[in-house]
Amino acid sequence: NGHLVLPESLEVIGTYCFDGCSNLTGELVNPSSVREIQHYAFADCSSLTGSLVLPNGLTYIGSHAFENCSGLSGELVIPDEVVEIPSYAFAGITRLTSVSIPNSVVRIGEGAFKNCEKLAAVNIPDGITEIAPSLFDHCSKLTEIVLPDGITAIRSSAFSNCTELASVNIPQSCDTIGASAFCKCEKLSSIDFPEGLLSVGMDAFFACDLIERVVIP
Repeated sequence: NGHLVLPESLEVIGTYCFDGCSNLTGELVNPSSVREIQHYAFADCSSLTGSLVLPNGLTYIGSHAFENCSGLSGELVIPDEVVEIPSYAFAGITRLTSVSIPNSVVRIGEGAFKNCEKLAAVNIPDGITEIAPSLFDHCSKLTEIVLPDGITAIRSSAFSNCTELASVNIPQSCDTIGASAFCKCEKLSSIDFPEGLLSVGMDAFFACDLIERVVIP
């Protein structure tokens, strides 16, 4: 087992840099100088602990960058210079409790927060136009989500297995709800479909046992 100490001069943490280093222990401290954390940089570093804090000057996060860092926790704040949260960037951080996303972010990729089992609060910026596949799959502590006007699609399995999700608005701009989008959202009790809805996928609301009211335009 060993601790990870990153130098204060560091600007880029490269692709696969610490991928699979499951014996790295202690808190992860990203120096304020870091501008890029690239693909799989800390993937499967499951023994790192403490709050996940990203430096304010960070501009780029790679796909799978922190995937399955299950020992990290706390309230994640995405820095203002970041424009994209890529696929599976924070998936499997099971102790993450909240995420704050700035309006600079215009795209959130597939499965970015999948299996964040303790995630209870997250905001979706106004510039997001679709909820990516499996984005919040198995976020079982998420109780409500507010989707901004301008969302055109909720993709497959976006909220599947969000077993505590009791409230969700589907914006009037949304024309597509993908397969299994809300599968096994056991606390959902009502759904209002928007006027312009064109497609609802297979099993979109499968096993949503508490739904008592559906409004179809």
